[in-house]
Amino acid sequence: MFEITNMNINFIGDWDGTGKCSTFHGESDCYADTYNLCGAAVAPANKSWAFTHCMYANQQALCADTVTDDGECGAGDYHAEYFDPVVGNCSDIAEFTSQEYSDLSACAIDADTGTMAQEGIDLLVNSFKTSTNDNPSPMDMWVAVGNHYLVSTNYENNDDWAIAVRDAVCAVYQMSNPNDDSLPTICNPFATTAKKN
Repeated sequence: MFEITNMNINFIGDWDGTGKCSTFHGESDCYADTYNLCGAAVAPANKSWAFTHCMYANQQALCADTVTDDGECGAGDYHAEYFDPVVGNCSDIAEFTSQEYSDLSACAIDADTGTMAQEGIDLLVNSFKTSTNDNPSPMDMWVAVGNHYLVSTNYENNDDWAIAVRDAVCAVYQMSNPNDDSLPTICNPFATTAKKN
């Protein structure tokens, strides 16, 4: 699907201008968001999305000291000893080159202070601004396909939401490229259905 999309990720949070980041899940969430944004900045989309998928799949390990009974991260501080193994593993899974991994690390963490690097701060602040501008409601999780918003809470579960996003992307691509029969394989079931209608 990457070959027909321009995918960006943004996060909901606040930066108070004094070096303090706040989100629903606290400082550790800010660092996770920063790593995901840095991954997108240093690696191609197919790798950065694999990295982000892995980071979300391992989110409990990133906040091991604050995991709630329902498996959610509580509002906790950043701990390098939780993040470093997950970030390294996710970089391997996403097949980052050694240069991409080095760039990711430098973007997210200042090697001298062990705190968030300025490049990561800039990405995070811009992400928060974009989310605020695009999401005045605010919606919790959403995907914009063109000018259409698909909001997670409008679907019974994440699988249904993912299918709706896929179908919307495939439909927009097909409408924009009516003579292109080279849809990605993931769009083929949708394309067959769409062409019958």
